[in-house]
Amino acid sequence: MDEIQIKKNIRIYMFYKFFINMIIIGPIVTPFLLNKGLNYTQILSLQSVYAVTTFLFEVPTGVVADKFSRKLSLILAGIFIASGLSLYILFDNFYLLALGEIIIGIGLTFSSGADSALLFETLKGTEHEKEYSKYESKSVSYIFMGQGVGGVISSILFSMNDDNPYIMSVSFMILAMITALYFIEPVREKTTDSYVSHVFENTKNIFKSKIVLWLTLYSIFFGSCTVIGFFLYEPYFKTVNIAVPVYGVIFFVFNIIAALSAKIYSKYYSGKSSIKILLFLTVIVFLSFIVPCMFMNIFIFPFITLQQIFRAIYGPVMKGVLNRNTQDKHRATMISTMSLLSSLAYAGALPFLGMILDNRGSKYAYLVVGCIFGVFAMILFFTSIRLKKADLLSTLENESL
Repeated sequence: MDEIQIKKNIRIYMFYKFFINMIIIGPIVTPFLLNKGLNYTQILSLQSVYAVTTFLFEVPTGVVADKFSRKLSLILAGIFIASGLSLYILFDNFYLLALGEIIIGIGLTFSSGADSALLFETLKGTEHEKEYSKYESKSVSYIFMGQGVGGVISSILFSMNDDNPYIMSVSFMILAMITALYFIEPVREKTTDSYVSHVFENTKNIFKSKIVLWLTLYSIFFGSCTVIGFFLYEPYFKTVNIAVPVYGVIFFVFNIIAALSAKIYSKYYSGKSSIKILLFLTVIVFLSFIVPCMFMNIFIFPFITLQQIFRAIYGPVMKGVLNRNTQDKHRATMISTMSLLSSLAYAGALPFLGMILDNRGSKYAYLVVGCIFGVFAMILFFTSIRLKKADLLSTLENESL
């Protein structure tokens, strides 16, 4: 690829990532489903359906991107997500909504890994791959600003008609699909292995690299924390008497904090040790759950917003390390594997969390989640010490990962 094609791909990537992430239903999804007659257990069970779907399809769709085409995978993502969201508009039956989650889950797995791999390989063509985290965090900051504005608009649209935020989200998915048509596929090494062999080799690569193995452990423990936090927002807001129309403003603040965090990381910290950054993120996640359960009032709101720092920085850091430590032919599958492990973790956690919310309330839910993440943070800290003793941490520092 020449410089003109690279600049074009980067520009298209920014637009694609923006559109595919503009599912602006966040502030109203729980009230929307409550209005359809579901309870918290059913709502979180739907998310488990989504999580199981991503668990089953993350690797297969990653293999599609590795074996055939990143571009095709990204186009299919827009088609599937738009179709799944449409079922939410048309039906209120739990099982049809579960089908919608399955279709949305498949769509998101088509973009998971393929988009990041395409950007990395675009930059790699001119030996600019070290700039990956800069561009990734830049795109993330645009996404969060868009989602912030979209959250406010979503609340306004929801007050007019429950379906409006979903209709607008479908429109963004169509735009994402159209944008993906303009990608230029970078020249890369494609896998020639069979599906089973490709997956087996990908799994072996996890255990070959101590860096990737530690990141795998991190993904299992903390990759799902923002999803879990998201479904605790509405019960917490209700407990401290925040009205539904204000949710859009709150999510706007969340996204602005995330956007600023991504921008600050890109400008000042993208060259720092990834291990130290990820360990710092575990601390703020623990605080974001444990402090709100100790002081159940609106003034503790800033601690909940700490989750947005994690949300902004985790992806660029994790994907940057994985891209640099993975071969072309396994890149999309490896990134998808990390998402798969996160999905598996919260697939099991969310139904239990729903039962805690229905039976004990948001305070107890925050306490349980906070204690669990505290234990996970300690495990990761002590394993990182063992990595340092093996001189792995100094290797990471030298590689500026």
